[in-house]
Amino acid sequence: AAAVTSLLKLEAHYARRGITRVTEMMAERGPVDMLSVWRKAQAQGLSVLCGIYQTWTGGRDPYGMPELSDDEKTGDARIAGVKLFSDGSVSAKSAKVRVPYADGTTGESLIDDEVFRAAFAWAKRNGVQVSIHVMGDATLEHILELVEPLEPWMEGVPSVRLEHASFVPDDLLERILAVKAGIGITTQPIFPFAEWPAYRASLTEARLSEVMPLAKLAGTDLPLALSSDAPATTWADPDDVFATLQSATTRVDASGRSFGAGEAVEMRTALSLYGARAARVMPALSPYGFGGTMRPGERADFMRLSEDPLAVPGADVRRVKVLATVSAGVLRYGELG
Repeated sequence: AAAVTSLLKLEAHYARRGITRVTEMMAERGPVDMLSVWRKAQAQGLSVLCGIYQTWTGGRDPYGMPELSDDEKTGDARIAGVKLFSDGSVSAKSAKVRVPYADGTTGESLIDDEVFRAAFAWAKRNGVQVSIHVMGDATLEHILELVEPLEPWMEGVPSVRLEHASFVPDDLLERILAVKAGIGITTQPIFPFAEWPAYRASLTEARLSEVMPLAKLAGTDLPLALSSDAPATTWADPDDVFATLQSATTRVDASGRSFGAGEAVEMRTALSLYGARAARVMPALSPYGFGGTMRPGERADFMRLSEDPLAVPGADVRRVKVLATVSAGVLRYGELG
């Protein structure tokens, strides 16, 4: 009951930010079953849709977690995938990298090949995605060695999604594009924006210019999405969409210094990474689909904004305010005017 009550409080929080769909990336079946919590909250009025990714706890056993029912994989809250961790973080210098950090260390891999293969087999059998936390390029290379032999098991979306993908050298990007099972990527320029003291202490200037290579990734046809990774981000308002849009389009951190201007993208591109292109990363949510567009047949989710983001310089985009949020055709916040 307490968990449901807490979740219901997020209705207003998300509506003020224009957020109508989220993913929960570290759920477990246990004393507090998050699928049940989400569904109970939705029954009591929560309009936010949720794709839930369960942390893999099956070890090396491909049957080490309970099988999913069709009911668990459908609806406005559903199990969308299973989550694995391959390394740590850039800010803590624990992500396994090819090029050493400023102090000469290279981080640590958390990959156990047999554990990963067991999770892949479970996900394929249950028809859900595999999501992998990966920040370092050394661990990304190892992941590719494991996924390259796989045949696709999802329709319309990649079978594998990579969270963060902080360093993607050209040779690894070429391999990502060739993976038969399909790979989608979420990335977070809000990390070097918000955690700039740790990023600048961890990385050389040359390496800092390569982190979160958004322009490089956006220049491909990969399913790609921007994400806040809230609440893991240290920024005071981590799921402020406009803070991420600012960092993506300017590549200027919170201290006012550049972290690789060459990887900035145009505002139109950044907006697509919260909309239509982002929708290609994960399975559809709700019977109406998740196309990230306004067209007949789509669930009517949209925002009224104080200004057109396309007409606002990237450095000023955080001044844009959400004046109204409509979800499933119902006004959830503000006034339509």
